Amino acid sequence: MPNVTQNRPVALVSRWLFAAAFVLGALASRAPAQITSIAGVYHGSYAGAQGPVKFKLVLTQEDDGKRQPPGWLAGMLTLYLPEGSGTNGYSCTVNGRYSAANGTVQLWHVGRWETTPPAGVVIGGLSGVFAAAGGNGAGQLSGRILGSGGNFQATRDADDLAKVASAAADQNAGGPPVTSVTPRERPAAAAKPKAPPVPAPGADWRTAIAGVYTGTYGSNPDDEVTTKLYVKFSDNGSVNGVLDGLFIFDVPPSAGAEPITYTYKLIGSPQPGNGFAFWSVKPMGNPAPDAYASTQLWFSFVRSLVYGPTGKLESRFDPDQITGKVFGGNGRPTGNKIEAKRDKDESANVDRLMAAAQASAASAVNTAATRRSNSPPVSTTSIRPGIQGVFNGTYTRANEPPTKFKLTITQTRFDGNVTGVIGLAGVATIYLPTDAGLKAYTYSLTGTALADGHVSLSVNEWETIPPKDFKDFKAMGFDGMFRSNVNQNTARIVSVEEPSANVAANAATSGAGSKRRPGIAPATNATFFVPQFEATWDATESEDIRGTIAAQKAVGKADLAAALKAHEEVLKNATPKQLASKDLVRKSEAYWGGYRSDFIREVFDGGFASDVDDDPAFKSLFTDYVELFSKDCAAYLPAGHKTITITTITTTTYPGGATSSSTSSTTLEMDPRFIDKYAEFIGVEPAPGSDQEKEQTAKTIAIAGQIFHAGGPSHGTSPADASALLHLLAAHGLFGGAGMEKFFATELKANGPSAALRQMGENLLRGATGEPSLQEAGAAIDGARAETDQGLPPGRFARLIDAAHAFYRDPANARFAGRFETAFDETLAAKYRGVMTREEEYYYANDFETRFRDQIMQPRDRCTDPAWARLHPAVEETVAAIGQ
Repeated sequence: MPNVTQNRPVALVSRWLFAAAFVLGALASRAPAQITSIAGVYHGSYAGAQGPVKFKLVLTQEDDGKRQPPGWLAGMLTLYLPEGSGTNGYSCTVNGRYSAANGTVQLWHVGRWETTPPAGVVIGGLSGVFAAAGGNGAGQLSGRILGSGGNFQATRDADDLAKVASAAADQNAGGPPVTSVTPRERPAAAAKPKAPPVPAPGADWRTAIAGVYTGTYGSNPDDEVTTKLYVKFSDNGSVNGVLDGLFIFDVPPSAGAEPITYTYKLIGSPQPGNGFAFWSVKPMGNPAPDAYASTQLWFSFVRSLVYGPTGKLESRFDPDQITGKVFGGNGRPTGNKIEAKRDKDESANVDRLMAAAQASAASAVNTAATRRSNSPPVSTTSIRPGIQGVFNGTYTRANEPPTKFKLTITQTRFDGNVTGVIGLAGVATIYLPTDAGLKAYTYSLTGTALADGHVSLSVNEWETIPPKDFKDFKAMGFDGMFRSNVNQNTARIVSVEEPSANVAANAATSGAGSKRRPGIAPATNATFFVPQFEATWDATESEDIRGTIAAQKAVGKADLAAALKAHEEVLKNATPKQLASKDLVRKSEAYWGGYRSDFIREVFDGGFASDVDDDPAFKSLFTDYVELFSKDCAAYLPAGHKTITITTITTTTYPGGATSSSTSSTTLEMDPRFIDKYAEFIGVEPAPGSDQEKEQTAKTIAIAGQIFHAGGPSHGTSPADASALLHLLAAHGLFGGAGMEKFFATELKANGPSAALRQMGENLLRGATGEPSLQEAGAAIDGARAETDQGLPPGRFARLIDAAHAFYRDPANARFAGRFETAFDETLAAKYRGVMTREEEYYYANDFETRFRDQIMQPRDRCTDPAWARLHPAVEETVAAIGQ
């Protein structure tokens, strides 16, 4: 049954999963020599959501085996995005590894963007391979952008390679040094920024940290506070020396209150390479709130990529920019980070300023009363704000007023060790205005969260009856940032500036996160407006997430009960789209109740599919009818009937190769119209067209071969066809083609075949020869009215299966039919046994397109039928079983 959308959560593949490396063949090099190191400047592009995006990637290799493992890479990625009247550049740092053994490259985006790119530009890193001979010998990277899902290719800058080679030659010849070039340039900038200063020869790396730094301290913009760091180096005779310091920051205890200054005394030491650690962090006076408490601080200098004196790209630290990791009371890293820049003027007087700051902190009055009055308010809840919780807020869609909503988010998985991706599930309740006031509607979502707080939730399905005329449901996802204030025990989620390209793309191509079957038109190409929103974390509701979700899903129960009650009345009073013919025999449910399978009724009522002649059950009914008519009704055959002799030679093959054969003959009196299809269905070649009164054909069946070998791909049957055939047989049951003997016993009258018996034969012949059924053709059978059971409803179709076959058999609807349409329809009908009542079948069958195909078979957001939740799952199960 075509034109179905499969609606399972599922389906959705997360855009954040790391892709496997692409293995690409190396291109032949036309350069006289190659530089096999992966380091260099690469220019390339990738397939973004809005088209190709150009980028530049600068890489350096740190493989000394000391500070980093072999093959470790550091670099800078710059995207060039067309915006407005020009092109803007956005840069971020990347780290990763390169395996020279197989050429695979893995790079991860670390830290923050220097300038935040537009919403929807999501880069988790790059995964691919390096071909030293690619790019005409310059070197080439190929693979996939992690996050956006686009493929990329980048070629190393040949001028850069020449510069490296030239610099090395000049260095060997005593020539002038190469001017340093930093990868942090922006395409719109007037001039390239200078490289970080190079320490003078013989400079003591231990003193590089000394100075005064100002910056921010916190986990995200909502809870960041200003901070100042004083660092002084002393040579105490140890290898590394000792560092003394002060860590000072201001924390606002509550909204609108004056901030409180906290000071910590630091003792530590420089670390070989580019960092320093303070392993003693003690408060001077009152300790900071738990959210900002610290027992250890580890810092490193921000790195930049530059060309060194030999022209080789080097990863060099910038002693004027630091970033820090904070360890809490449990000895584990907290979510807080420190970013700061050196104040050169104050750093020149670090000793005097640090002494003054320490004296000020020591003389501060820290009475108990001051501590109580200025301490952060004590939370009445035992939980801390996180992405898993309940958020209340408002959203705004294009050309619509703000709308209240409740969003409950739960965590489904965490792949932090691999991808840093948290799987999420969500339940959203929106409150829409009606004539009677606000009315609640609930739907479910699925999505992900990243370590940087980016949250993306895509629509899954309505949990309640959808509101009428609600447009662009698939765009009702949430794409934004999670912001917590750990000090004040609050949190919020806010939308990004523009809808994420990934959410919009998912909305445009998925049926509520589901897979579409061929033949169904996707939603209109209207623009999707992902809501702009802001919501606040609710501590009380977040303590009972299960209860909140249950309440959200229960908002439509009263409406559903009322709708179902009204639906029952509709079922009773609905008018059929087509009326049954009075010139064809119709039998009641009680008449057909004595048969083991419904298929014989299906043929009698003309409800078979256009490819019914391929159905084994149909072939069985056809041959049984011909043989029984010859046996019991030969006197009623037309004057030009034929006598056919069937000689069957049965060959049996035994284990070991021995065989035995037996021969039997059967003579049949047959209406000439049935001869060809009968011969075909029993396995003989069609009889030659002659005027002989007797025609003899032979049938040889290798029983063992037919049992053990028939039906496989080598015998002309594909696995898909074989699967469809198995589902067809399962839907019909073991006795799908049986019942003809019972039918003859009932309908063979004293005066000959009944109208019903003749109707059965005509429909069997029409189904075998590809002609429309008697019902579809509007034909008549003499004596039909007298044999039709009384009191039957006037609609043409008694069962849903008949209506489905008729709809897709209609040439006007043939484009909607799937390859295995018959198997799909029959399987669906089998699944509805015991689920769909006869009254419902009659209702949906007698306006199949409007009531069933365009409602029950569609995603929840496109259906207003209150029975969808009960009836639609069978559609999804059949889609999965048949594989359409």
